[in-house]
Amino acid sequence: MTPTDLADRRRRQQLRRWAALAVAAAVPPLLAPGRARAEGGGSGARALVAYYSRTGHTRQVALAIVEAVGADLFEIVPAVPYPAAYQDTVDLNARQRAAGAFPPAPRPIPDLARYDTVFLGYPLWAVDLPRLLYPFLREQDFGAKTLVPFCTYAMSGLAGTEQTLKELCPRSRVLPGLAVQGGGRGHNTLVTHIAPDAAGRAQQWGRRSLVDAARR
Repeated sequence: MTPTDLADRRRRQQLRRWAALAVAAAVPPLLAPGRARAEGGGSGARALVAYYSRTGHTRQVALAIVEAVGADLFEIVPAVPYPAAYQDTVDLNARQRAAGAFPPAPRPIPDLARYDTVFLGYPLWAVDLPRLLYPFLREQDFGAKTLVPFCTYAMSGLAGTEQTLKELCPRSRVLPGLAVQGGGRGHNTLVTHIAPDAAGRAQQWGRRSLVDAARR
């Protein structure tokens, strides 16, 4: 192999490495690894941030919490995609709620048993959890785990969803949740960042909640 061929080969290898890094940065894995430790506690307990996000707002809050506590990250993906249009999604959710119906359960969390604490994130829909979270929670064993809810909302805060989680997961301990305002009626714009003060509040809450979760 000539020096020119060797140089070309090295350039191609470097370009492939750069391309791989770009893809990894742009498309985060469904379950991103990380070990969570309570600040100052060093308990070694594992934590997970699981979230459903329609526009990306709840996802940004989830990412802020992951950054603060070092938890794994899991995206809750609807088994049947919701309509693209905001009002169509609202109408579908309303019909399901009126009929007492639920969509199929999303893909479950892989190896849920290894987590002690699960941060659960969701947008507030019609002053309630999105309907897909009901089968998602019912069909998995959250048993002796600590659930830590956080939501994004337009007007209603957590709106009693902490109590709903206690009813859906009666053997779990549910800690006080976090509500981050944003979006609103008709909101259909992809959210790629949240305000620094909102991210900071989510991170502070996440660290405090992880410490509280360790106090069993």
